[in-house]
Amino acid sequence: MFLTLISDSFGRWHRLGAKYVAEYNGKPPDPKRAFRNLVDVVMGDDAKGVVRHTLWHPAATWLMQAAADKWKASGSLRHDP
Repeated sequence: MFLTLISDSFGRWHRLGAKYVAEYNGKPPDPKRAFRNLVDVVMGDDAKGVVRHTLWHPAATWLMQAAADKWKASGSLRHDP
């Protein structure tokens, strides 16, 4: 049922001219810009120096503390163990 709904939605979006699953003004969104905007809004003046990599180390630590499989964790973090 769910896959049928998603498939129907993708087909409809394509027929309406969408080129990407996520778009902004007909272009794919820029994840770096989106992250920067999010950090700036949430942290304000304290956001200086916060980059996407800043979150990598806590995520890796939390995965290891949760006894996650190191190979699966490294794959989800896109890193070699």
